[in-house]
Amino acid sequence: MEPEISHTLVEPYQSKLFLGLLGKTYCLQHQKKIKDTKTIPIDLIIINFAPIILSEGPNDFENASTRIDIAGQAILSAVVANSPRVMTVCNPSDYKTLIDELKKFKGQISFKSRLEAVKKSALYLQEYSSKVVEFFNGVDYKEAKKCYEINNSVTE
Repeated sequence: MEPEISHTLVEPYQSKLFLGLLGKTYCLQHQKKIKDTKTIPIDLIIINFAPIILSEGPNDFENASTRIDIAGQAILSAVVANSPRVMTVCNPSDYKTLIDELKKFKGQISFKSRLEAVKKSALYLQEYSSKVVEFFNGVDYKEAKKCYEINNSVTE
């Protein structure tokens, strides 16, 4: 385990995942770390977040709050931070465009397409975060409290 993340819930594979997403191709230290840890650089992420509110099924505080896509948001944030190197696609309607460009440029993606993709990705992340905020703003205290047994002396 990496020393900076020891004693946390972050597993070694997660450290390698983020190294693969955030490693800069022009940074010799990053490249050495990638090589030393046998990490695979990631240059394409196709991601869609799990919905918080379902059209069918339980949407109470307990069930809906456990569906917040933590990993997806963290991964997409990393990709947005390293968008010149990592391409991201968040919308199935963009799959054909991606495939066409990969064919046209023999496995490459233009910087113009990468920039458009990061704009869409940042917006997707913002919209999802807004849905999380909207969900929690709509939570009734008494309903949410029913989900938990209070084990301490604090009552309000």
